[in-house]
Amino acid sequence: MNTACQKAVEVLKSELLKTFSDITARLELVERRLSVMDQTTLDHGTAPNDLSTPVMDIQCTLDNTTTTATTTDCVQKEIEGVRSEVRAAICAANDVEQYGCQNNVRIRCLAIRKDKDCRSVVVVFLNEKL
Repeated sequence: MNTACQKAVEVLKSELLKTFSDITARLELVERRLSVMDQTTLDHGTAPNDLSTPVMDIQCTLDNTTTTATTTDCVQKEIEGVRSEVRAAICAANDVEQYGCQNNVRIRCLAIRKDKDCRSVVVVFLNEKL
């Protein structure tokens, strides 16, 4: 029985040593990969910094978008108010123009040369034709 136990312990020891050596080999491989990754990170150390600014800009834009949605409604209401004021001003200007032109006479198809005075041409026309 002692011999069987000793042989079982030896088999277990050899299996454990084999497992331990496999784990050690894998650990060395992982350490090598980590050192390569560290070197790559050091080589590309500026890349994360180069990307941080655009990422921050995008984040700020997203933050502003939520506040912009609420201010957009206020701006839309203000634009509508300004539009209604402009329409009222246009109507008032049209009324004033029509009232101011009530004593004017329009003469169509009267050719006026650039070297002639407009008033004198109209006076001559009215005297001759009317």
